[in-house]
Amino acid sequence: MARIHHFQNKELILKLALEVVHLTYRRAEIHIFPDYSPEVSKKRAPFPEVKSQLKSAGFLYRKFFPARMACPVFIT
Repeated sequence: MARIHHFQNKELILKLALEVVHLTYRRAEIHIFPDYSPEVSKKRAPFPEVKSQLKSAGFLYRKFFPARMACPVFIT
C-alpha cells in the first residue's frame, strides 16, 4: 500500500502501470489499482450482483464513475 501525495504523480503511475504487462519488485509481482473513497465504494457495492445477472443473461454493460451502469439494449 502506498500514499502518493501529488495527483500528477499518481496519475502517471496509474498510466504507466496499465502499459506494463508484469510489474515486479525484488522478484515479487505487484499490482497497482486506483483507489476509491469510502463513499464511492458504498455506492458501487450493489454492482457485483447486478453484473453477474447481466453477464449470465448475455447482456453487455459498462460502468461509469462514480457509481453508474449502462446496459445498451438493441431491439431488432
